[in-house]
Amino acid sequence: MRSRAADALGDIGSPEAARGLVKAFDIYENSVRKAITCALGKSRTPEAIEGLVKALNDPDNSVRESAVWALEDQALLKLFQGLSEP
Repeated sequence: MRSRAADALGDIGSPEAARGLVKAFDIYENSVRKAITCALGKSRTPEAIEGLVKALNDPDNSVRESAVWALEDQALLKLFQGLSEP
């Protein structure tokens, strides 16, 4: 249930939703933290990036791996956007 809620907040993509996810990150178990990390990856806000950087230090490897993938996706998106601008 919490993982689905995190996913829904990631779909919203607002700074407020990202801040809520970052706050919840310290409260829940590994599986929920991983879902939060994935949701932050969908958010694409500066607040989400701060949360993803924080997740890089998580004790659980799967959470750290999700953070790396999400940050990589965001970096590639910014790169392609920059390449498509004249």
